[in-house]
Amino acid sequence: QLVNLDSGSGDTSDPQIAMNSKGEAVAVWSEKLAGVQRTWAGSFANGEWFAFTELSESEANAIGPQIALGDDGQAVAVWMQNETGQTPSVFASRRDAAGKWATAEPIETDIPSAFNPQVTMDALGNATVVWEQVNSAFLRDIWANRLSGGIWLGAKKLEADDTGAAGTPQVSSDSAGN
Repeated sequence: QLVNLDSGSGDTSDPQIAMNSKGEAVAVWSEKLAGVQRTWAGSFANGEWFAFTELSESEANAIGPQIALGDDGQAVAVWMQNETGQTPSVFASRRDAAGKWATAEPIETDIPSAFNPQVTMDALGNATVVWEQVNSAFLRDIWANRLSGGIWLGAKKLEADDTGAAGTPQVSSDSAGN
């Protein structure tokens, strides 16, 4: 059965979906409402979609969402958010096993711009996010942050060679948490 997940009130883009071994799914997308791109999520379980939630702040443009879902129902959504008059940042929201989303928060450092986030979640409920971030020499670096025990451990630069730009990071994890 075909189901429309968005509000139908604005243009949508960047849909992504994650599914776990129990047949549950979480979808994320960007939707333009009142001139602002916002990130939304919807959940699927027991044969139906429900719990449509706006994850991003309503006053900021939020694009490029990505989603990861664990077998226990925990999920992490990440996206690029551009606060008015500021450079893009990487934001994240975590969904607990009961389906409640936490308030979105930036997970990267305050260096000029961060974009193109990717996320994975392991069987232990830990999430790892990677993204591109512009450094002070205006080159792109690859950064990561890890969610463990419900706490973000802090952004860390993954590569140290600043002779050129790095880009387009990807991430995955295995069942052992690697």
